[in-house]
Amino acid sequence: MERHTVADLSASLARLQASLTKIKETGANLDNEMGSIRKDIRAERITKERQGKRLAENREKDMAELAALEDALGLSIQGVSGKLEHKQLC
Repeated sequence: MERHTVADLSASLARLQASLTKIKETGANLDNEMGSIRKDIRAERITKERQGKRLAENREKDMAELAALEDALGLSIQGVSGKLEHKQLC
């Protein structure tokens, strides 16, 4: 009886050790995947920041160019705001 119990316990221990090994491997794979995702997120943030800076620079250039054109033409250009109304010419 004691021999049978020791064998059962040894088999159970072996199964648990195999499960633990698989869990550790899965954890390591998940850690690697998380690291890769973090790296991708950092790269996307850097790209977004660069694009934001580029848009701001272009906006400043466009505003300066618009101001120069308005002065040259003697006109003021207004952006569209609110709802557009359709007016029919008679």
